Amino acid sequence: MRDELLLQTVGLPLAATLVLFWLALALFRTSRPSLLPIASAAVAIAFLLVYLWVLGAPPLPPRASTQKLAYVCLAGLIIGIAVDVLGERLSSRALRLGAVVAIGAVALWLGWPKIRTGQTADLLALAGLWAGGAFAFDRLTTLSTDGDRPLAPGILLLSSCLAVAALGFHFASASVMQLASALAVAIGAYLLWNWLALLLRPALAARFGFGALCGAGGALFALACILAFFTKTAGWALAIMLLVFLAPTVSGNRPAGTGIVARASRPALLFAVSLVPVVVAVAAITLFSTSSGP
Repeated sequence: MRDELLLQTVGLPLAATLVLFWLALALFRTSRPSLLPIASAAVAIAFLLVYLWVLGAPPLPPRASTQKLAYVCLAGLIIGIAVDVLGERLSSRALRLGAVVAIGAVALWLGWPKIRTGQTADLLALAGLWAGGAFAFDRLTTLSTDGDRPLAPGILLLSSCLAVAALGFHFASASVMQLASALAVAIGAYLLWNWLALLLRPALAARFGFGALCGAGGALFALACILAFFTKTAGWALAIMLLVFLAPTVSGNRPAGTGIVARASRPALLFAVSLVPVVVAVAAITLFSTSSGP
């Protein structure tokens, strides 16, 4: 049982991400270099493979929130790859507007069983998730075009995955914890490959494209919605997570320099800074639960 859990959560997402990323890299690197960002979509595909192994194929139409999760990830993956293919032909304004609408629709769809009751707490959760998701997506899309920090979107999503996994563990949601952990492993595999490639052989790197951003980011947002609507997760803990997306502003482009040590240290510093809100949120939840316990 433990070996199977390890394979599902670590082995499959790690292997699938690296193999799929390498195949896409080999396909596009010489023939269509403009499509290289599609290679990062391997993280979302790897997550879907884990989902299928752990929970099986979801019915259509889906009913439970965890069943809807797979379709959110799949739709985000397809739309994101289309955005990567269209490139500059798609206006930034249209992309952001479409994203805001999609984020609200996903939150409403996932939380509908609770929202339709009209409880104030659920309506506030919907508003908070919508605003928070839009803010996070705006930050990620801005960073995705930052040539100086190509790993930044993946780093922020990785830290957010770790936060969701920790909250899932604390609030006894085993499925959320496992799926968020698997997504973190997939993103971590992408980051490790590209961190080494950017240092040693930049031709083997690919930026975090919209296929990964919308697919993996959509899955992460859906997991956060499940926590907010269907567990006792405190809303303020999820709100603290949003501070993760301010980490690039705090860390800046430090340490300065073009040497290999500076280039290697910048992503590590950004990751460390982005983990601070995660640690604060988890520590606060733990202390609050301990102080309010019997």
